[in-house]
Amino acid sequence: MKKFHGILLMFFAASSIAFGQKYVGWSTGYLTAWAQADGYSPDKVRWKSYTHMCQFSMIPNSTGLGWEGGLNDTLCKAFVAGCHKNNTKAIICIGGYGFAANFKTAFSSANRAKFIAGTMSFIAKYGYDGADVDWEESIVNADFSATMKDLRTALNTLTPKGILTAAMGDWNSAGASLAGPYSDQCNGMAYWTTAGSAMDTYMNSLISKGVAKTRLGVGMGYDYTETPNHEIDCDPTAVRNKCLYAINSGYGGVMTWAIEMDETKYGKGKTPCQDTLAHYVNKATTFAWQNSDPENETPKFSLVCNGVAHGFGKISYCIPASEKASFVDLGIYSVNGALVKTLVQGQCNPGVFTIPFEQASSGTYFIKLSVNSKTSFAKATMVK
Repeated sequence: MKKFHGILLMFFAASSIAFGQKYVGWSTGYLTAWAQADGYSPDKVRWKSYTHMCQFSMIPNSTGLGWEGGLNDTLCKAFVAGCHKNNTKAIICIGGYGFAANFKTAFSSANRAKFIAGTMSFIAKYGYDGADVDWEESIVNADFSATMKDLRTALNTLTPKGILTAAMGDWNSAGASLAGPYSDQCNGMAYWTTAGSAMDTYMNSLISKGVAKTRLGVGMGYDYTETPNHEIDCDPTAVRNKCLYAINSGYGGVMTWAIEMDETKYGKGKTPCQDTLAHYVNKATTFAWQNSDPENETPKFSLVCNGVAHGFGKISYCIPASEKASFVDLGIYSVNGALVKTLVQGQCNPGVFTIPFEQASSGTYFIKLSVNSKTSFAKATMVK
């Protein structure tokens, strides 16, 4: 029998230990209806590369969502089942470029309540975990903001709380200020932009609208068969560069449009871009989309390891209300600073959280908690 003993909370300078592999906070992919209808079934997806998957797409109308682009009942059921089987959030995408007229009708004050009700009914019927809103042009500011707010309120009634994401382009960056306050993710459609200064310009156009970096995702991908050729991120090197850019720049995650591009470019069964993306995604990540009310919590960070028998422990930590839209990184490290396991990495709202800690091998480990610029360390000793 194994147990933890001698658990001691200790603090060290962050620079005293070298830390290992970093991961993107989230990885959201898009699977198009036409690819799925054409035989790109969920079992072809490299699921370890994605924490969230959007099914593209349903079209907004005055009573909810309408079928478009080959999507149907069978494909929706298969998509949700594939996501949930592989521990991935299933999200229904609403809209896309060219549907401004549909959005204007659906999001109008006259139809908004019916649209929300119909959308929630659709989500409940198929078991989606949330919705992605993709209004790309001719946005009606007041209607967009009001609908996003109402959709956020409706999704909050689900158990667990529903996820709301939005796709954003630098050409309609004003939409970021409207969607940002209500979205868990705002993913930049930076498909034509390489990592570096051009990417800084693109993402700054969204940041300037008041969206925190931790809520912004770096977009990659595009179908290389488009004319003109838009294969900026349709190769493993570019995917790697975008992931590292997102990590090193402090963005919340990455987004890929569209995941079937691997097979389109490299041939059936080939997934080099998805394989590369998998190196920067940790599916063991815990996303705290739901959390307890932190208003009465002590405004400090705490890390507590509670020893129990059989090699299991619990780590509890607190994020106070003052630290909203926080990026949390919680991991177990060896005494020489090598990453053993990432427990939490991604955007996390204020709250109190407790997660299990199991380490089979005996020895001493450091547990590092980083919340924005604040870092705490604890030392735990495992013995048989």
